[in-house]
Amino acid sequence: MDSSNFPDRGYANWPLISCFLSASLNKGVTFAVFQSVGALPESNPCHNNQELFQLLCPELTPPLCLAETSWQTLRGQTWKKVAIGSLTIAAVCAVIAVVLHSQEVRMKKELLSKKVALDSAVIRYNEASDSIGREVTQSECARYEDTFLNWLQTFCKIVNCTSELCHKYWTPYKGNCYFFSRTILGWEDSRQNCIAQGSELLVIHSEEEQEFVAGFNASRIYWIGIKDNPLEATWMWVDGTTLQEDLIFWDRDNPDSYFDYDLEAFKNCVFLRSGAWANAVCTIPHYWICKRRSEPPPIKL
Repeated sequence: MDSSNFPDRGYANWPLISCFLSASLNKGVTFAVFQSVGALPESNPCHNNQELFQLLCPELTPPLCLAETSWQTLRGQTWKKVAIGSLTIAAVCAVIAVVLHSQEVRMKKELLSKKVALDSAVIRYNEASDSIGREVTQSECARYEDTFLNWLQTFCKIVNCTSELCHKYWTPYKGNCYFFSRTILGWEDSRQNCIAQGSELLVIHSEEEQEFVAGFNASRIYWIGIKDNPLEATWMWVDGTTLQEDLIFWDRDNPDSYFDYDLEAFKNCVFLRSGAWANAVCTIPHYWICKRRSEPPPIKL
């Protein structure tokens, strides 16, 4: 028997096997056996072994004894399935490649946009550094000054800052600022409070100034900047000047005895009460008045 029509798997007896299988099973099983082992021969084996099939299976038309064209059709369908499977796998691989390529393109675009943004930020930073490091020209300074003066004029029209300027809680009067305390301290502590605020205890230089401070909350007692100098036995202002004869506003019977026997202390300090001066022991707590020069007006409208 010629076995050249079968694959090299030792299947030379397949025609006989197929006949016996066909005798006991249906035709589909016989074909399934051939297909399961992948041994569909190049040509119909029954046509090459007709006499042997007739002797062994006289009552059966062999299931493999198909027309030659039908046999080739069956064998071609097997290869079609293989080809379709291969094409399917190739298509899936192509889709995966396209998806990966699109992801790569998207990531490249994102990296490029971030690089552009970073380069722009670096350029702005360098420009800012250069502008800070360079000197401001005279023309630029003048332009800034004009802008500031325009703003200041508008502001001063609102707050009336064309007069002398004083800090909050300070009262302006003829070029000076006056602070009338809201708490009480001894004379020395009161003076230290004034010094801490950049001022001094009140020193009166005119009768008008005396009237001004005397009219402010006249019912209170305020320490002022006069103290007895025990070495010279004279009253002096805290700025080191002595009292002038035409600027003395002692109350009646003042200054009185220089010693307070109840407190066992000398009355070396002076306070203002109802528009007049009086001396008292320096440790007694009273309100006080501070005085300082006012700030000049920032602009003339």
